Amino acid sequence: MTDVWRTKTTGTLLLTDWKGLPTRADNGDGWIYSQTTTFGLPHGMEQLATRDSTDMKLTMIFTLRDGSTRTFTYNVGLKVKYKQPISNPATRQDVRREIEVIVDIPDYPYLPDVPDDGNGAGFDAKVADWEDGGTIDMGTF
Repeated sequence: MTDVWRTKTTGTLLLTDWKGLPTRADNGDGWIYSQTTTFGLPHGMEQLATRDSTDMKLTMIFTLRDGSTRTFTYNVGLKVKYKQPISNPATRQDVRREIEVIVDIPDYPYLPDVPDDGNGAGFDAKVADWEDGGTIDMGTF
């Protein structure tokens, strides 16, 4: 890592802190997104012409309210790009550029509306009605 240079070795990048963006449609469709920091694309795969769709995968695992999970996997090697243009061939200065993946495909993740199994997230607060507590002398301020 002291070289500040990418390698050909790939790894798994965990995306957390997802946010949802609804669309204007009334059908419940929307977008989800996450941001993270990375050293960029693997060395030699910086340019779109040097990779194919199977070089990178996006796997999303959703845990539903009833505790079940849904897994969706997409080949995104041709959908990953740098937000700002990079040189060809890539230089060390290109290592800190932002990348993005936009997965806009017909078989997008469909998540059913499921009932809560009672063990999911959320809470139920029960508060007693207000009562007259009497008069309390607070002294002088």
